[in-house]
Amino acid sequence: MLAAFFTGGESLELKEVPNPICPPGGLLVKVSACAICGTDLKILKKSDVKLKDGKYTSMKLPRITGHELSGRIVEIGREVDDFNLGEKVVIAPTVPCGVCHYLLKKNTVMCEKLTLVGYDWDGGFS
Repeated sequence: MLAAFFTGGESLELKEVPNPICPPGGLLVKVSACAICGTDLKILKKSDVKLKDGKYTSMKLPRITGHELSGRIVEIGREVDDFNLGEKVVIAPTVPCGVCHYLLKKNTVMCEKLTLVGYDWDGGFS
C-alpha cells in the first residue's frame, strides 16, 4: 500500500509499505477517508506538539500521520466477534492506557499515558 510518511521539518514522503497484519484482538480497516486537521498542520510546522508527563515530546520519525480517519473493515481478528466484514467504522484517535487513576474512573480523556494514532502510532495517510 502507499503511505505518506512525515520525515521531519515540513516534509512528507510517499512510500510503498506492506499491508498491515490483523492482530487476533483487532480489526484491519481499509481507509476510505483521512482528514487533515490543525494538529497535522502543527506537526508539519514543528514536529513537537504533544505534551507527555507535563513536557513536550517529539514523535518518532518517520511516522504515518493522520488521526481523523474512517473506512471499512476488511479483516477481523479471531478474538473479535462484535463487528462484520465490510462494516463502516470511524477510528477513535486516542488510545488510553487502561490502568491509570482516570481510566479506573472511566474518564478516558484525562488518561495520564494517552497515546494518539498518527502521532504515537502510524495513522491514516495510507
